[in-house]
Amino acid sequence: MKKLATGIVSAGLLTMMILPIQANDTAVSYSQSSSYVLSIPDTIELNSASSKSLAIGVQNVNTTPEQKVQVKASGLTNGKVTLTRASKGDTIQVTVSKTDGGSGISDTDVLAEFQDQSTTAVSGGTIWFAAVGDVPAGTYSGTITFTGSYANR
Repeated sequence: MKKLATGIVSAGLLTMMILPIQANDTAVSYSQSSSYVLSIPDTIELNSASSKSLAIGVQNVNTTPEQKVQVKASGLTNGKVTLTRASKGDTIQVTVSKTDGGSGISDTDVLAEFQDQSTTAVSGGTIWFAAVGDVPAGTYSGTITFTGSYANR
């Protein structure tokens, strides 16, 4: 009986050595799309005598190594935001710039850039509104539209 068991085991081992072992490779992958949420205050109260800054930020930013988020502004005329006086319709213009006291920005200027998973701007991140100056009494309002988009690094 012992010889029979040894023979069966030997035959099994011999068969395993002769027959090829089959193996398959499985590719495992995952893809995460880039994403971000702009974080810019809804309002800013300007000052008649001094400039005022506005922080441009993002939340939940997550970009691929090839991408970055760029923020631009529209609704400006020659680097100025137009503010309209309530009830009267009079307008004034206030310069918007990338530096305190700087020249006006254009619709094509990149105001902030963010990348990877950092909410700290790699460039820009703050814009400045010049002092309003001496204007007729009243409440003035206007709008700037901020747009974020992906760009190649």
